[in-house]
Amino acid sequence: MLPHNAVVVPTGETPPSREEQGPTWLRTPGLPPLGTTAIRHFKKGDDIWAPLIVLADVAVVVSSAKRSAEWWRKKLGFATHTVGRGGHAVLVAPPGDRFVLHLCEGIAALEPGDTGIAFLTDDMDATAARMKKGGVEFPVPPTTKGWGVMAKFADPDGNIFWLLEVPATLVRSTLALRAPKGRRPVRPRRGRSRRR
Repeated sequence: MLPHNAVVVPTGETPPSREEQGPTWLRTPGLPPLGTTAIRHFKKGDDIWAPLIVLADVAVVVSSAKRSAEWWRKKLGFATHTVGRGGHAVLVAPPGDRFVLHLCEGIAALEPGDTGIAFLTDDMDATAARMKKGGVEFPVPPTTKGWGVMAKFADPDGNIFWLLEVPATLVRSTLALRAPKGRRPVRPRRGRSRRR
């Protein structure tokens, strides 16, 4: 679905100027979804310009971002990055990955438990052994399921993370996986549309 402030530019016309655009905008070719006001003024070949939106991070509430970042660095070898002068946004990630795990301190009360966040490995035995040797606790030790091997490990605040064993080729393809930039054309349905 297009944002409410998307701009439709007819074929051959100039897109909005930077002043008109406001923030960074992306060209997204293809028909807009039904239900947007743009559909009435849009024809095949026109361009849609919509505000840029990207995934920032996934927040995990911790008691101390600095202490938690040190735990991730020491126990799992993760890299750390701090955003902003105040240092509130402390991000961690496996070496080479994009920083998407935000160790969030002081914004919400601690709610220990399953985060639903999963990490992949191509060798569960070696990875779990190294983590256990470093003092990482596994509330759910490596377990063989019908689809593969899984485990769950905990950080010092009781946040639970998944560890899944998959073939090395899948780990590599996951590292390279990116959402497509374009949108698929949506063809209008025939007949009258109902208002909701």
